[in-house]
Amino acid sequence: MTDARSLLQQLAVSNVRYVTFGSTGLALLHPAHFSGTRITDVDVLLARGMDTLLAFVHFAQSRHATVTSWGEPFDVAHRDNALEGRFYVRARFDGGLQFDATYENEQLDGGVLFERAQWVDRIPVCPEEELWFSKYLKDPGKAQRFALEHGLEIPPAALERARAVLRPTSP
Repeated sequence: MTDARSLLQQLAVSNVRYVTFGSTGLALLHPAHFSGTRITDVDVLLARGMDTLLAFVHFAQSRHATVTSWGEPFDVAHRDNALEGRFYVRARFDGGLQFDATYENEQLDGGVLFERAQWVDRIPVCPEEELWFSKYLKDPGKAQRFALEHGLEIPPAALERARAVLRPTSP
């Protein structure tokens, strides 16, 4: 994970407010459970606001990454005001490393989570309960398989919160 770790550290000292989440966040919090695993897909949650999104894009492009929004070049999507509702941009760096930067999320705010971040090796990581909450919301079965595969346990509070959101409401 050296390449990903180095870029995350560089991003942390730039003017981009973010937290690492997803599998990468869990790998940073539990390195013993991921030894020998090369992370090639990094998820970051940006603080809300176009300034933060543009700072991330500048960061990635200044390191020769190709940045897209749903497969469309970022510059075209931005020019055409097509970013709203797309939720994330993707930056592809040399060597196959990919960063997905979420900038719209109803459940999580990167700016708020930045204030509560756990710092691992100079990288802000989303609090573990929030990591599992978002992972379980996205795909409960996949989250459970991931936990089993890596010898991790989903915190009960994250499960309760996610199940409450996923539970269908009665009329």
